[in-house]
Amino acid sequence: FDSLDSALDFYTSYLLELKDRAGARPLVTTGFCYSAGFLVEINKRTPGLIDGMAHSGLIIPDRKIGLDYSIAVESKMYEDALIRENPAVRVRADRIYAELGWTHDRNPFGNVQTLILKGQNDPFMTPAACQLFQKWASQFPETVNYMEIEGGGHGVFRPIANFPQSTATVRQAVLALIDRVVTSK
Repeated sequence: FDSLDSALDFYTSYLLELKDRAGARPLVTTGFCYSAGFLVEINKRTPGLIDGMAHSGLIIPDRKIGLDYSIAVESKMYEDALIRENPAVRVRADRIYAELGWTHDRNPFGNVQTLILKGQNDPFMTPAACQLFQKWASQFPETVNYMEIEGGGHGVFRPIANFPQSTATVRQAVLALIDRVVTSK
C-alpha cells in the first residue's frame, strides 16, 4: 500500500465482506501489537464493524502508525495467568475497551475450543507454514473466526468439533503437521 488510507480502505472493504459472509455471527477480532491501532481506525470509519475484542492483554504504545494505544494479546493459554499476576492489566484493558466502545468477552466462542496462531513474530511460524495454513483454512471459511489485519499467520480458528485435547496440544499438533508438510515439499 502506498499510504495508510489506502490500506484502511482495502481492509475495511475486506472486513465488510467477511461480515456479510458471517451473517448473524459477530465479527470478533484480537488486537495484536501494531495492528490494534489499525483496527481502531477501521472501526472509526465503519462503527460497529468490529464487534469485540477476543482477548485481553498488555496495553502498549502503537508507534508503528502513531496512535496512542495498542493491545498486545497473549493466547488463552497465558491470559489467565497474565491477569492474575498483573491486575492492573485488566483495569487498563477494560478502560481502553470502554473508550473504544468494544466489549471484553473472556470466552467469545462459548465452549468451542480455539486454536491461536501468532503472527510474523512467532518463532514457530515460518512464512511457508503461514501460507500453507492459510491456504488450508481458506478451504473451510465457516471455521474461521478471525483473520489477521496485517500479514503473518495469526488467527483464531475452530478446530474439529469435540476435539478432546487442550488448545495447547492442538496447536502443537497442527504446527508439527505443517512443519512436516513444508519440510517434505
